[in-house]
Amino acid sequence: YAFYQFKNIPVDWARGSYKTVNPEVSYRTNTKLILHEDFEVGTNFETQNNSASLLSISDTNKYEGSASGAVTMDTAKKTMDILITKPLILPLGRPYFLEMNYKSDCIFEVALITKTNTKTTVEELGTINPRSNWNKIYFNVETRINSLQGISYQLNIRSVLPSGKQ
Repeated sequence: YAFYQFKNIPVDWARGSYKTVNPEVSYRTNTKLILHEDFEVGTNFETQNNSASLLSISDTNKYEGSASGAVTMDTAKKTMDILITKPLILPLGRPYFLEMNYKSDCIFEVALITKTNTKTTVEELGTINPRSNWNKIYFNVETRINSLQGISYQLNIRSVLPSGKQ
């Protein structure tokens, strides 16, 4: 990935031997995190469109750090529609990636909302299948941002509780 720096670790390999290698990976020094949502001091997301789901901060089911965001849906709260609260202003001509850690027992969609002077466009980035363990996913959004040429962008995550789930 363009934003990662991998450290070279020399290893002397001998035929028939096994060695444990612990790779070291970090962000490149020129990588800028425009939005880093770790849910440790609140959240940059809010529910939208009369979404009945509850967006909360959880310290019991966290991925890294001391907290993670959690959405609860049930038969009384069947939809999730959350949006980043502050629109992002992104200069054109730069590489942009969305990195997301998640686990979910429902399918959900991730979309990019682009606002121009004349219209608002919602473009789906992907549909994410359920995962019982934490997973990391990347979306390369550079082409979308440069072609849509918005004045601002927002991330939207939405889902509907499947029938039969509670």
